[in-house]
Amino acid sequence: MAHAFLFSCAMENQEKLNEMVGSRIRQARLNLNYTQSDVAERVEIDITHYSRIERGKSNPSLLVAYRICQLLQISLDDLFTD
Repeated sequence: MAHAFLFSCAMENQEKLNEMVGSRIRQARLNLNYTQSDVAERVEIDITHYSRIERGKSNPSLLVAYRICQLLQISLDDLFTD
């Protein structure tokens, strides 16, 4: 029973982290007046995947996160710190 609780807490934290990262990516994109399609094309991922990243429904690989940050002129640290 304890394992199920720990797994549930971990999943909840993962969802919150994904939402936070996605929100920060979205804000950086909007600051530069890019569309989701612009970013997806330039970082060479499918628009559907990019949209899911921004909505916190998917987490990017480290390489994709790096490419997104480079394009949006933010650091990887900006995704996780205030």
